[in-house]
Amino acid sequence: FSFNSNWFKSDTANLNVFDNTKALAFSAQNLRANIDILDREGVFYSNGVGSYVNFPASEYICFIDKLRWEMDKEQLTLGEEDGSQSFGSRFVSLNSNQDSLSFVAKNADYSLKDYIINAYGVDSLNIADAIIYPDSGILTVERNANIRPLSNANIIVDALTRYHSFSNSTVNINGANNYSGSGNYVYIDALNNQQDIYFSDIAVNDDTITIATGLVDDVKSFKIGERYNFKGEVQLVGDRKNLTFNGFFKINHSCLAFSKEWIKFSSEINSSKISFNINDNLYNDKDDKLSSGIYMSKDSSFYYSTFLSPKKRGIDYEVFSSSSTVYYSDKNSSFIVGGLDSASNYLILDDKTCATYGSGDIDLDLNLGRIETKVVGDISNTSKDNLTFNGLLMLDFD
Repeated sequence: FSFNSNWFKSDTANLNVFDNTKALAFSAQNLRANIDILDREGVFYSNGVGSYVNFPASEYICFIDKLRWEMDKEQLTLGEEDGSQSFGSRFVSLNSNQDSLSFVAKNADYSLKDYIINAYGVDSLNIADAIIYPDSGILTVERNANIRPLSNANIIVDALTRYHSFSNSTVNINGANNYSGSGNYVYIDALNNQQDIYFSDIAVNDDTITIATGLVDDVKSFKIGERYNFKGEVQLVGDRKNLTFNGFFKINHSCLAFSKEWIKFSSEINSSKISFNINDNLYNDKDDKLSSGIYMSKDSSFYYSTFLSPKKRGIDYEVFSSSSTVYYSDKNSSFIVGGLDSASNYLILDDKTCATYGSGDIDLDLNLGRIETKVVGDISNTSKDNLTFNGLLMLDFD
């Protein structure tokens, strides 16, 4: 090193600076040092990989290119102030609960009065499976490695697939594998229609995968595709492309004979191929029991159909029924209730004629004594006086 009465220099120096209580304010390791006593300023440069600054109160270290210490202002400036000639300084948390959380800032300042790190030019942080983009690139670290909540941040989930993004987000960064917050999400369907969902709860599960929950109420007209309305809870899992909808949907058919009900369901929805999983015991949002089938009135012996709607009376006889899945066939311009395999019953509602057509097991209420019967085939109900059957009648005489 070299020195005189006004300054001293060193190619390799370690520096410890203490506050008025004799606690360590900051320390620097393996830096080229130039300290000017008259100007009350120190300028330090990196010597390579082992050059860093330690901020004990903030529980962070910083691998720097350049450090400027203004003694009278009690302030440190890390990196070039305009950031134009710097690749940035990497900050790494020493807090045991933050799993070595790190980020890169173009430049930063550190106050020896309040021990706060103000980092600028922070492009992004990799937290768990997400990429978080702070608003204006500003990040503030307080004592004990506490990062101030971010406002108006953007989140990409996950870092590999980038299936999902949140905007105008409030984010609490708790560690390298843990964050929480809320934000706006744009749901895009197969026709490229866009609708906003506010996710009030964004978090990370035990597998470090982002999960989020939002709510869509019936005040807001939210559509899944062009043929279904939705209200209820929306769930997001970071590594899955499709969202899970848990609540009620309503189909937009054009048939006045069938009431349009809010139907309870929970399904992961592929926006390009929409289908809803429903229970065999199906209810609307008022807890009225719903069904999809063809029935015979016990009083007047006329036939009628239900399609995700209530029976006329509970005692009416069920000739045919279907459940399991709801979807729409563009080819036939029809809504369909039934299993996706060929062995399951299915019921078709023609959205143009409003006629119903079923296929599968049929109960014609045949009472042949000890002879057991099984009926399989196609059935249609085009009016209350018209029930058509085409199929097989199997008799068992054993």
